[in-house]
Formats: sequence, structure tokens, C-alpha cells
Amino acid sequence: MVTSVNTEIEKDANIRERHAGIYEGKSTKNLVCGMIAAGGNPLDWVPEGGESKEEVDRILEMFLQKLGALVDSGNDRKVILVVTHGAVLVHLWNYLLRQSDKYMLLNWKPEFFKVSRNTNYFLLDIGKSLAAGGPREMEVLIAHGNDHLKSLGDDALSSFFKEDKSVTALSECMQQ
Repeated sequence: MVTSVNTEIEKDANIRERHAGIYEGKSTKNLVCGMIAAGGNPLDWVPEGGESKEEVDRILEMFLQKLGALVDSGNDRKVILVVTHGAVLVHLWNYLLRQSDKYMLLNWKPEFFKVSRNTNYFLLDIGKSLAAGGPREMEVLIAHGNDHLKSLGDDALSSFFKEDKSVTALSECMQQ
């Protein structure tokens, strides 16, 4: 987590991938096959030794409380960068939508559940906590933003590999 005031990176263990139990360190294919074999809602599936949806909800709430305290501190508007994986975002959206007494997602669309195959971002405007105890508003300003990827076609390495995709193309660059 990075804010506009504090440019130091702070790691928060509460916005990490769900622990997959016996599937940790195995291929995604193995994990998905286990999930399909179990049937039902993938968010409800708990692999042996893995985390349940309720455990993930609890750690996401701890993260949201910390984020809320940061937003509520002082009078200045804060820009906060949070980086995590797409699967964590799916859990987060699911949790926020079920907690309508605490959080209100504005401009929400069901397609936001789609997990990207590449790097993208969501831009949220998170309101201060309401004095009356109502839900904290979170407005989705940008969903699945990917403008930052447009330069990839023009970067030097991309054009270099378009011509010769073999490792031998790098041989002159490596130290002997």
C-alpha cells in the first residue's frame, strides 16, 4: 500500500491470495480440477488445509478497516495505491457486495467480477466514514483499466523480440 503522503511501500498480509492448502505450489490446472471435482460455488470451496471464504472475509475486513482509518485521518484527500492479484479482487468484490450495511459500491457492474488475463487496475474513490454510521461509499471510477499496457508494443525489448525470439539473440548482451 502506498499513499500520496507516504511514498514508502507497506506490505499488508491481508491482501494476499487465499491459502490453497494441499494445492499450494501445484499448478493452477491441479487447483482448478480439484475445485471442479468438488462442485458448487468456487468461493465456498475449501481445499484440505486451505482457507475458507469466512477466513478470507475476516482478513479482507481487517484490510478495509486499516484502509478506512487511513482515509478518515486528517482533512486532505489521499491517493492510495493497493496492488494485489485478480483472485483477491473477486473475493473483495464478493465481500463488499454482501456487506451492504458497511460498504456501498457505486457504479458497480457484474462484469467487474471477470478476472483479467493481464495486469489491470481499478480506481476507487473511497469516501470518509459517515458520522451516522451508514455504509462507507466506494465509487468505482475505472474498472479493468489497462492504459498503462499500451506502451508495451513500442518498448525496445518488445521490438527486439519481434525480430528474433530465441535466446541466442541475447548472447551478445550476456557476460561470459
